[in-house]
Amino acid sequence: MKVKTIVISALLTCAAAASYAQDYGDIRSLALASQGNGGGLQYGQDDVTFDTGARISGGVSWSIIPKRFSVSLDEELRIKDIFSNFNKSYTSAAAEYRILPFLKTEASYSFIMTKNSSGVWRNRHRGALSLTGTWSPGRWKFSLKEKLQATYKAYDINLFQAPRTDLALKTRIKVSYDFRHSRWEPYASVEIRNTLNAVNPDSFIYGKYTWEKFDGDDWVSKSRTCYGNLSPSYSDIYINRLRFQAGTEYKFRKDRVLTMYVVVDCNYDMPVDFSSNGIQKSYSSYLEDNPSSDISENNYYSYGTGILTLQDSYYAGIGLSFKFKL
Repeated sequence: MKVKTIVISALLTCAAAASYAQDYGDIRSLALASQGNGGGLQYGQDDVTFDTGARISGGVSWSIIPKRFSVSLDEELRIKDIFSNFNKSYTSAAAEYRILPFLKTEASYSFIMTKNSSGVWRNRHRGALSLTGTWSPGRWKFSLKEKLQATYKAYDINLFQAPRTDLALKTRIKVSYDFRHSRWEPYASVEIRNTLNAVNPDSFIYGKYTWEKFDGDDWVSKSRTCYGNLSPSYSDIYINRLRFQAGTEYKFRKDRVLTMYVVVDCNYDMPVDFSSNGIQKSYSSYLEDNPSSDISENNYYSYGTGILTLQDSYYAGIGLSFKFKL
């Protein structure tokens, strides 16, 4: 019992420390962005967006060492845009090891296919390592899960705006209740996702930049006094998602479980916007790249095309999952 108390306390301490660090990073970034008023670091605020969708998944697991070590395979499909757009799939493999009766760890790999706004499918590779502590007083069950993940983007990206590999730490608290003589087990959970290596605005340098651009006949030299991000620092830390989930498990048998749930995501992002040469995009260069645009210089930044954009979005969806053990 003493060991169990120490382990759970350590997990809670890590969760609290992580949340404090992310809050500090969030406050620091927003404070820096506010300096944009009056001609400094420009930032925009996108309109808040809302979406609904669905998630369907299935999985199978094998017990290699009973009650100790198991492996699993899962497939998940996601639909967004008010249930009209199939945009994402996850194919995952995982290995789970139970260290103690109340403590387990898991290593997993996911092959992710995502469709962008242009309808092009792109691939990502995700590796993750998690640690879960469980406390079961009576028929209640409480758990705390810490998950560290790295997602590699296997497609062309602008490295002045984002890292090739995204790092994130997820902290989830879950509670469930096992009714006596019932197949139903309702649950609720809340999860915080912390981005660990976003582009840090501290690396933006204001000065005069010169670069070469091909004008159709020859290369010409251009210059602009603005912000640059020629040596991006991937060290900004902030909370970028809160997830609330509630549902119930229905146990056909001990090794056949159907899960039905609703999920709500509150997303808070702060993407940066630099050209492919690491120079701040300006009103003139925006019109040059988008000749059909009819926006005016006065409302240019209201379109979220400043260096730093604050984006709030919300998602509500339903989910269905079926898993069985061999």
